[in-house]
Amino acid sequence: MSAPARKLSSSLEVRRMSYALGAEVVDFKLDPEMSDETVAELRQALLDNLVLVFRGQDLSPADHIAVSRRFGDCMVTPGLDRWVDPEYPELFIVTNKRSADGTLSETRHTARKWHSDQSFMAEPSMGSLLYCVEKPKVGGDTMFANMYMAYDSLSDTMKKTLEGLRAIHDYDYYSAFKDGTRAEFTTDEIAKVPAVSHPVIRTHPETGRKLLYVNDSLTPRFDGMTDEESRPLLEFLFRHLSQPAFTFRHKWEVGDLVFWDNRPTQHIAPPDYDIENMDAPENHRYMRRTTIAGDKPY
Repeated sequence: MSAPARKLSSSLEVRRMSYALGAEVVDFKLDPEMSDETVAELRQALLDNLVLVFRGQDLSPADHIAVSRRFGDCMVTPGLDRWVDPEYPELFIVTNKRSADGTLSETRHTARKWHSDQSFMAEPSMGSLLYCVEKPKVGGDTMFANMYMAYDSLSDTMKKTLEGLRAIHDYDYYSAFKDGTRAEFTTDEIAKVPAVSHPVIRTHPETGRKLLYVNDSLTPRFDGMTDEESRPLLEFLFRHLSQPAFTFRHKWEVGDLVFWDNRPTQHIAPPDYDIENMDAPENHRYMRRTTIAGDKPY
């Protein structure tokens, strides 16, 4: 049985979609002109549920950006320039569709490992808003995991072990995944986003809750340790944080916009459709994403 909708205001209802995280804002159309009161209520709903789903949206690229800006500044991330919309640099494009000249998309296998968007930045992002333009007939889902739960379920001894540690988040480490789906990152691209160090246990700046902040895509080691020394504990944490009890799986429909808080969540796009036949129209996937700035160095 699905959870009942909870009325937040005269025009806003939220229905929880899983135990761990994720909720639908029911029958609500996002609008750049929505009131400050509505924006504040949506922001609180995001803090409460970590992931918000808005069904049946009809957002142009300009509207997508304008709606996103109601929650903060849109990041134009150095190093990701090659995958943005040329007319709208705030929009990061994730697609398996070929370009007009027949070139394969370099983002066709994006997000195949658990991660938090832009954790490789000195000032990581607050949140992301991903909008579905096209989806496969079957699959093409996105999964989310709750990093509050990942932290809370650790033993007290493990919490004490991790409390003083920092971890490296490195865009160059992500570039080391040689899967043949994209051209090598250039020296200039990598230089724009040097490796940064973040606490392994973060405190959310708005809720005050502790959360686990390492991820399989971008964290090669603990600060001050070698990769080899770090690997056993990191591998444990990666397995721990992604266990099913902490997750929500979103099944996309065209017109869905999903807004998530990048601080207490991680996400992954599993290869759950016919990735060997991406050129078939029934397997096309086209998503566009804005990323919201928000955190200062810590």
